Amino acid sequence: MKDNENVSKFTISLEKDLFDWVEEQVIDINKKDRRAKSSRSAVIAHAVQAMKESEQEKSNPSVRVGANALKLSESSAAGLSTRTKKNSRKAG
Repeated sequence: MKDNENVSKFTISLEKDLFDWVEEQVIDINKKDRRAKSSRSAVIAHAVQAMKESEQEKSNPSVRVGANALKLSESSAAGLSTRTKKNSRKAG
């Protein structure tokens, strides 16, 4: 989330196992890069975005044929915003 003008805020409740997972992600990101200032909100936003992209790919699989998949890197200073290239597998 780069632009605070485009951010909507609300409060959510998480089950204990999900809350613990989010906390672990924040700790892992901040350990990997001491300059990172990741937060619960950033981790949750990334997880929701990944789920949204996954659903879009499922609903339109022809878009990905022959394309290179991109994987989000957890090592960037901004938390989870740097993309790194991942080789795709071509059917055939």
